[in-house]
Amino acid sequence: WTLEKITIANEMSTLEDKKGEYMDEAVGLVELMQNAEIIYKTANAEEKRKLVELVSSNLTLADGSIEFYWRKPFDALAINGDLGKWCSRRESNPHALRH
Repeated sequence: WTLEKITIANEMSTLEDKKGEYMDEAVGLVELMQNAEIIYKTANAEEKRKLVELVSSNLTLADGSIEFYWRKPFDALAINGDLGKWCSRRESNPHALRH
């Protein structure tokens, strides 16, 4: 019984540590979403590429337009229309958006 109790206590401690990590990641994500327009406008080409890779996937060129799909959780923001606030331009093919 004592060994089981210690094991459970260790598992709970590990979960508490991860909870803090998840909170840090969530805060960072919210800050990114709030400041994405400024970050993008002031970034160099490499930083812009990384930001685009972070928020989108499956970029393809079709008929002279770039098509892409939003990554989660950006897809939910795009569906609600809030993500457009930080984009300098609307995606070239909004029908490519999938969720």
